[in-house]
Amino acid sequence: MKKLAMFAPIQMNLFLAGKTLMAMKSEDLTDFDSGTVTGAKYTVLIWSDKTDYGDPNVSNAGETFTVKVLGAKPRTITQPTQVNLVEPTGVIYGDYRNNLSVTAKDVVPVQRKEAQ
Repeated sequence: MKKLAMFAPIQMNLFLAGKTLMAMKSEDLTDFDSGTVTGAKYTVLIWSDKTDYGDPNVSNAGETFTVKVLGAKPRTITQPTQVNLVEPTGVIYGDYRNNLSVTAKDVVPVQRKEAQ
């Protein structure tokens, strides 16, 4: 992802402001060492990005990241679904500080308003 260092230490509320998130898939979160299921894992796509990075040519639209929800069963995602993250926390990592690890209390589908 681009310009993550602007949010370091990562302030998820600032980073996610102006972004539309779509959950693309969900699966069990499995502990690498023991193989036990510890929660849910969601692949999330940044569908649109209106964040001001100080350069109009920079956007994270189209980037994906994984959101881990400990102690939860994954919701079924059959098609891309707009979501909000509940109390997300994140860690920036990688040689270029361009990777993001996210944990949240929940991943909640956005309720669409019905047309009247």
